[in-house]
Amino acid sequence: MLNIKKQQTFDSIIADTFDYISQVWRHFVPTMLRVNIIYILAACVMVYMIYSHKLYYYDMIDDIESLSTFSITAMGNVWNDIPFARMSVFKIVIVSILGVVLLVTGVVFILFTPVYMILNDKYSRVPTYDEIISYMSERFGRIVAFCLWSMVLYVPVVIVSIIMAIPLCIIIVGIPVVFVYFVLLQMLFNMSLYAYMHDDDVDYFKAVNIAWGRISDGFWRNVGAFIVIGIVSSIAVEILKLLVNAAGNINNAISAYDAVVAVFIYSAVYLLVTLVCDVVVGVIYFSGDNSKNDGYFHS
Repeated sequence: MLNIKKQQTFDSIIADTFDYISQVWRHFVPTMLRVNIIYILAACVMVYMIYSHKLYYYDMIDDIESLSTFSITAMGNVWNDIPFARMSVFKIVIVSILGVVLLVTGVVFILFTPVYMILNDKYSRVPTYDEIISYMSERFGRIVAFCLWSMVLYVPVVIVSIIMAIPLCIIIVGIPVVFVYFVLLQMLFNMSLYAYMHDDDVDYFKAVNIAWGRISDGFWRNVGAFIVIGIVSSIAVEILKLLVNAAGNINNAISAYDAVVAVFIYSAVYLLVTLVCDVVVGVIYFSGDNSKNDGYFHS
């Protein structure tokens, strides 16, 4: 049983994040991989089709990283590199279908940790695979609405923010300001998803309002804890990237089968190291949930 304190400190947020993971990981990890297996398999099939049409794979790490990080932007970069001219119509159709599958199942990955922690809190035990899938499928319309609203609002905000950030980055003091700003945007998105999925009566804009309330209640404590957890996760991802890149440099003429193995391993490990950032957001969210009487997660 993990006590999520009502009055969190910087240290307790980080401690509770790793305590939660240590308590549920034996159930969390296999369930997470099972829920996201369609994405991993689709990525493996796509990377096989791409690399079966290349002779040398000097940019293997870029393609594998893009296919393994559940990013729409990264997926777009991979799409530009696909050798359509050397592929049959059948393979082009298959790759196109796989691209859609990856986008849809990428949303499932983003939803997994919030739904897992919400159901853990709701049932006072770890949720089953069927309960997680059922919870998501019953809210399919809400999920689509959340994605659409996020694209409508966040895309222009990010574009404007990047334009404004460029001159700020010229000034040394402006670099940390820009960094914290983009961290805040990431936290606001993640926290909004928790609030939105937690209560069916909460619409998108109310979810954003709730998220901002959770974050601003101890702003520097919450943002600081998220940054520290993010740095830890980023270091783990970079180590993984170096290992995959080193393996690729052993033999630049790597086979398509080697690329499949690499993308499978990279996807699985990336899922594991990035879940920490989602869990810390959940700890902050539930510690500020005054509608709960006991303030406990159960495992």
